[in-house]
Amino acid sequence: KVQQEAQEWWLKQLEVFAQRWPQSTDASDAIVQLAISLELTGRTDDARRWYGQLVKDHARTNAGIRARGALRRLDLTGKPLQLAGRSLEGKPIDANQFRGKVTLVVFWATWAKPYTDDLPKLIAAHTKYQRSGFEILGVNLDADASGIQPYLLKNGGKWPHIRVPGGTDGQLAKDFGIVTVPTMFVIDKTGRVAGGVTADNLEQ
Repeated sequence: KVQQEAQEWWLKQLEVFAQRWPQSTDASDAIVQLAISLELTGRTDDARRWYGQLVKDHARTNAGIRARGALRRLDLTGKPLQLAGRSLEGKPIDANQFRGKVTLVVFWATWAKPYTDDLPKLIAAHTKYQRSGFEILGVNLDADASGIQPYLLKNGGKWPHIRVPGGTDGQLAKDFGIVTVPTMFVIDKTGRVAGGVTADNLEQ
């Protein structure tokens, strides 16, 4: 309860600051923190509103660029997914090559403990449903690639991965407005985004 009250107080302070000083030097940082917090607590409509304000008033800032990506990500359901890059081995890889399969796209990083905690559930689903046409496409957001292969050897998850140069500051991370790791969504057999998902409701 104390933690929840502290979170609500912090959100209120960010909102008051953003409303009173929307054009100040620190406004974009305050607004993006507010929008991210609202999204993570399930208040998606409120998050959209603040992301939209960032795009309108602070388009050229890092926060504004990430907000544009977040709005795009939140509006992906029902649309074809455009996602391509280089694999961990440096070869071209495109989400379109998984057409005809149900595909889970996972933005992840070795330093993200929630992803490590989720990994056994992802591996279990992959093992259970791969023969039925289920695949996983990882999108790695490590700034330093040296620890990726040791991590995969230790923890598993050796499905195809797109490597994002620059990690969370890389172009793909900005294009999709990634604000938390892991971020997951499901692609249907036609290549369209079916919706967001977590490891806990993936089986369903």
